[in-house]
Amino acid sequence: MIPALPSTTIADMIPEVQLILQNRSDVVNYNPAGYIKKAIEELTLSYPFEELRTVGPRQLLTVNQYQYPVTFFVNAGEDYSQIHALNIFTDPNTNIVAYPMHYDTPTAMQTLLFIPGGLPAKWTRFGQNIWIGPQPNQQYTAFMVYQKRHQFNDTNLATSPVYMPPEWSEIVEYCAAYRLAAGPLRWMDFAQQLRQLIYGDPNDTSNPGLIKSRVYQQQMDERMHSRQMTPVVGKY
Repeated sequence: MIPALPSTTIADMIPEVQLILQNRSDVVNYNPAGYIKKAIEELTLSYPFEELRTVGPRQLLTVNQYQYPVTFFVNAGEDYSQIHALNIFTDPNTNIVAYPMHYDTPTAMQTLLFIPGGLPAKWTRFGQNIWIGPQPNQQYTAFMVYQKRHQFNDTNLATSPVYMPPEWSEIVEYCAAYRLAAGPLRWMDFAQQLRQLIYGDPNDTSNPGLIKSRVYQQQMDERMHSRQMTPVVGKY
């Protein structure tokens, strides 16, 4: 096993999904690979996975321009699900000192977007674009640290690698089984049981469910290490 690299495919999960559904033979008639894909999309959109974390290209900002397409900050052919940081180098000649710009809402950003000649300190997402403010007074270099959206082999979905750690395979399989039970199988009582297993019982705090019981790699890394808080004072 190589850290942060996929060790399984969607095809590997199909027999387990069928087994969860009491080994019903008709499961294969309802495209279980498609339901596994939906489960992976939901989970990787909501939770952090080292297999999907990456760094975008370093890009030169344009003087007095506040709007950039999302594709400007991500690697070719990718989209992001979570931005961990949108960083800017404050020393254009050497590009050694970088700090993360702070996120703000599109409404709050209006006070900064049209101010020319500054050091960008904040960013927001609006449609297909990312806005930064104030407008750069120099060609600063910026780059994004993000979690990319999970990609699939659409020509042969079952062969798609699963970019999640092995201990999450069980959750993906139960999530796919839940979707099949609640959807085409019309097995509502069993679907309710699966949902409670996955997400927990809202009336019983001692049963948080499989997802909340899992620990992420970052949480495991932090357990035995102290964290340093670095205060950043914005110009605006």
